[in-house]
Amino acid sequence: WKVCLCVASTARSGNGCSQSSDYGQKVGELLIEGLLRSVTPSSQPSTLAMASVLVDVIEPGNAWGVACAASNQSFEQAPSSQSLLTCHQSMPGCLGITRLPWRAEQGYNILHVPLTVASGIELQEAHVWCTGDLNLCPTGRCVLPPTGTGLTMALRVGPDPWTEYHAAIGEPLELQVNGNPLNTEGGWLKIVWPS
Repeated sequence: WKVCLCVASTARSGNGCSQSSDYGQKVGELLIEGLLRSVTPSSQPSTLAMASVLVDVIEPGNAWGVACAASNQSFEQAPSSQSLLTCHQSMPGCLGITRLPWRAEQGYNILHVPLTVASGIELQEAHVWCTGDLNLCPTGRCVLPPTGTGLTMALRVGPDPWTEYHAAIGEPLELQVNGNPLNTEGGWLKIVWPS
């Protein structure tokens, strides 16, 4: 957040500090910190089957402490940490939830939220929120982003989780997978013919 100053006698609008434009003198930045610093899209593309997010963790907490959930809709305000953890029961339009099964690293951690989208449904985006360890969150409101829209992620059409592919076994293949960071826990790799 940028911090700006308005001096009423020199305000641009001439009406004191009543307009946003009156606050033109930048005096610094405000950093608001909690259990998490930020939630951003991963370099790995999100599809109808999986949304991948980078969670910048300040206070790691315990194993299973960091979690993310996705919904097909935004809300009036951000869900509580408990609502996020009980996504399928507490959040309308819940598409999925994931929890980091080990103690998070301080700094960036990648979480893959498996999405359950009914076959034939055309979903363009998902709204994602993450929370830190509830044991370190006395208010129960440690969700980022702290808005009703959360992190809006465009969903690309990708392989459907219910589709089977033919495989060639025993053929040599060189492959490099990049990500920063790269979390392959519970992940699969499929190579499909481009359409």
